[in-house]
Amino acid sequence: MRLLAVVLAIVLSLAFWYQAGREQQAGIGWVSGQKLQCVSYTPFVAGQSPLAGSVVEPRQIERDFALLSHYFSCVRIYAVKDMQDLPALARKYGLTVIAGAWITRDEVANEAEVAQLIALANRWPDVISAVLVGNEVLLRQERSAAQLARYLQRVKAAVHQPVSYGDVWDFWLQNPELAQAVDFITIHLLPYWENQPSGIEDALRAVSDAHAAIERVFPGMEILIGETGWPSEGRQRERAVPSRVNQARFIRDFIRLAETSGWRYNLIEAFDQPWKRLNEGTVGGYWGMFDADRVDKGILAGPVSNLPGWHRWLLLSLGLWLLLQTAAGWRNPGATLIAALGANLAALHLLQAGLASRTPYELGWNLALAMVAAAVVYAWLRRLAGKPVRAGRKARCCCWRCSPASRCSAWSSIHATASFRSRCLRRPRLRSGSCAAENRISQRAPGCWAPCWRCACPWCWCRRPCSMPKHSDGRPS
Repeated sequence: MRLLAVVLAIVLSLAFWYQAGREQQAGIGWVSGQKLQCVSYTPFVAGQSPLAGSVVEPRQIERDFALLSHYFSCVRIYAVKDMQDLPALARKYGLTVIAGAWITRDEVANEAEVAQLIALANRWPDVISAVLVGNEVLLRQERSAAQLARYLQRVKAAVHQPVSYGDVWDFWLQNPELAQAVDFITIHLLPYWENQPSGIEDALRAVSDAHAAIERVFPGMEILIGETGWPSEGRQRERAVPSRVNQARFIRDFIRLAETSGWRYNLIEAFDQPWKRLNEGTVGGYWGMFDADRVDKGILAGPVSNLPGWHRWLLLSLGLWLLLQTAAGWRNPGATLIAALGANLAALHLLQAGLASRTPYELGWNLALAMVAAAVVYAWLRRLAGKPVRAGRKARCCCWRCSPASRCSAWSSIHATASFRSRCLRRPRLRSGSCAAENRISQRAPGCWAPCWRCACPWCWCRRPCSMPKHSDGRPS
């Protein structure tokens, strides 16, 4: 029985992690030599953040462009501050650039950003193919449509490239007058973030419907899908489930739809950006085709796994299980399965902590919670095995329901009456034991709970010896 429990624990652990990480097909993907249209590019790697003032070296951008040039013909950037070297590197690798100015509530910062955008566009007219003034400013409610129109008209008068503004598609429907200030309309189609999120099965239909709505309201105007994509990690929003497999399905199916329909598009985004989790939650950091360390996630081509490193997590869970099992002992098959369950849940918690922790403090807090949970499981297993939690001390139940003060009041009634018909109404019977004292009581008072060593506390599962004094005939006194 014990060997069967051990084998079952190992098999169930293997099945759990294999199911989480097995490779799946996600449709027809990118073909070697094919150039996709455009992708959003933010240069920060793991550990860097614009919120912390991280400086990006040109060689880092060059390394990224060398990778992206195999898949895309264009990159979109959202701000031009500290990006003076980017157009030269894009030209080196045959990439064009959709350059953006980041517009906020800060008027001084906006003026500097617009001035740099104009200068960069005029300096690199063969590299910068279009200019976007602002990104989701109306969504963030940081500027009005009239204020944005003034920025757009100023830039249009100063550059030769077509000028636009990027925002969620329904904000264009709410502010149709903004179309007079742009050369083309840039819409963001993100089914995951919609007010009524779409599941992966309906995501492309939602994209097509939104694109058609914009075409009806702005006939004859060119439309650029400035952002579209699907997250690979994060919280579920109704039927919208983030995962690598779902991300690959959406991206591949969208590319096929866009190429067939003749749409202009920009995918979001090239690389995972963990720093975005501070503002958008866990999901904000995981929209990339590649992870933050520039490792291919399998989104564009080939089979894809939701957890590529599942073998490591399996080994970690088995190691934790062995530690817990050794502490509890190998006699109780139930303890073996409980230890395996606790070990796998602990490994899963550590996996999620790594994905969701935005700061070292959050990571430390999650690790502390894991340690507390492990300590609770350890103590539980020791009680279940009938061992002391700490060496050198006698095992005793700490559950208030097992304390002498709360012991069943039916005992006194049993000794006061000859019929032995008193029933315990405070605590249901857990199970029958085999000692003579308990059998006598169970036959005469079948609802009564006896503190016998064969009975386990239903609240803390500890086992403790029967401490009731007995008469010579074996019944409790």
